[in-house]
Amino acid sequence: MDIAFINLTHHEKSKSSAWFVDHLSKTYTVGTFSYDADNSVIHDILIAKPKLIICWQVDFLVPWFIAHGQKAISVPMADACENMPSAYFELTSLFGSISFTGLVADKIRAANGATVKLEYWPKPNFDLGAKRENFCFLGVRKTDFEFPIELIKRLRGQGEKCHIHNSIDSYLPTDHSIRFDSQYFEDKNDLNKLLLNSEYFICPRPCEGIGLSYLHALSLGCIPIGVDAPGMQDYIQHGVTGFLFNPKDKKFKTLLKDIRECDTEAVRSNIYKQLESNQSRMNDQLKNVEIYINQLINLTEEEFSPFIKRLKIGKLINPTRVLNGRYVHGVSLISAFASIIGIRQRLPRFIK
Repeated sequence: MDIAFINLTHHEKSKSSAWFVDHLSKTYTVGTFSYDADNSVIHDILIAKPKLIICWQVDFLVPWFIAHGQKAISVPMADACENMPSAYFELTSLFGSISFTGLVADKIRAANGATVKLEYWPKPNFDLGAKRENFCFLGVRKTDFEFPIELIKRLRGQGEKCHIHNSIDSYLPTDHSIRFDSQYFEDKNDLNKLLLNSEYFICPRPCEGIGLSYLHALSLGCIPIGVDAPGMQDYIQHGVTGFLFNPKDKKFKTLLKDIRECDTEAVRSNIYKQLESNQSRMNDQLKNVEIYINQLINLTEEEFSPFIKRLKIGKLINPTRVLNGRYVHGVSLISAFASIIGIRQRLPRFIK
């Protein structure tokens, strides 16, 4: 095994990281593991001794692996770490990282960490000029995020045809006021038909790590509407390929005005061109990631030893005990490391 790819169960179920693993598998032998399904898997990985460990949104495990002499890099997601302190980014990107949003890349560099930028751009899969009967589509992800629900209520109040799908991962209270039009798609083609028939797609979250749900909708010609926040900012150009707005505008005055004045065919044409032109951009970035990974894999023991020495005392901390099997408490582990480490040390060979 060249690379151990550690993920979370919900990413495995949604296959949200499958495209990246598939790309890695063209060059390396890759083993995939779900940390939250069985956190003892980290000890199996130590025994396997892969050439590199990639921690996809389980970035808090990176310093623990390095302390045990294993090369490990993080893939932090903005929706999970946007408010973390500088020490978090310093330690999780100690040996290297991959960033999907500008916010995460900036925070890592500000913490003197190492990172390489990567974006995901799907290919366009829609016909320009095709008639769309639904005004918008929303897949509800969180009931405590009021913006998309309130926007839908306003649009329906204006007579617009809006489809609401239940995409909630967690328990839904019985007293909710949401009227869902669909609960679960047995066949993804049924979802695609709805998206191809919708003018707009309302981004369901206040922040995104990558935003694969709306990027999929984008690939089917839906015009995205989202909060002006990480994940959406990285892919949506306001007024050109979609709309970004301030969630503090509770009455959506500016947003509704923008939508009324929108030339949907012109915006959809911009989306098509954007997706086509960024295929080469993504391919170039993937090549950079491969170069980056090879650099890390090929570091000699002598070059890697400063990282191990810095974190050696961290071996006293057991993630399965500190986290009690819950990845959301990863900051506890990082805080424990941060309290015993004070020296910053980098190798200039890393891509910044």
